[in-house]
Amino acid sequence: MSTDHAYEAGRYARQAARGRDTCPRYGITPDARQEVDRWRQGWDDQDREMAGQAKRNSA
Repeated sequence: MSTDHAYEAGRYARQAARGRDTCPRYGITPDARQEVDRWRQGWDDQDREMAGQAKRNSA
């Protein structure tokens, strides 16, 4: 999986209400570590966007 795919997968996981702790374990290589980091970044970015939407909708 490329880091772009991992990023998108993290965003989709957040949209599906999966927890951040559900991050896949890609492997033990340095490249795999980058994929985990990108997945978490995608999850975090989507979480921030969703929180911003919630604030705007409640205001």
